Amino acid sequence: MCKIMEDFAEEERNEEREEIAISLLEMGKMTYAEIATASKLSENKVKELAEKINTK
Repeated sequence: MCKIMEDFAEEERNEEREEIAISLLEMGKMTYAEIATASKLSENKVKELAEKINTK
């Protein structure tokens, strides 16, 4: 049961990190590297999110 809760919490944290990165990308004031640092995501993940935003 503990592992399930840990996995759920990690998934929630990742979703929150992605939301932060998306907000920062939409502001357009930071580099991918800066957003990666601020959101604790990889730079590749930030680039992936940026591509999703640009295709909407």
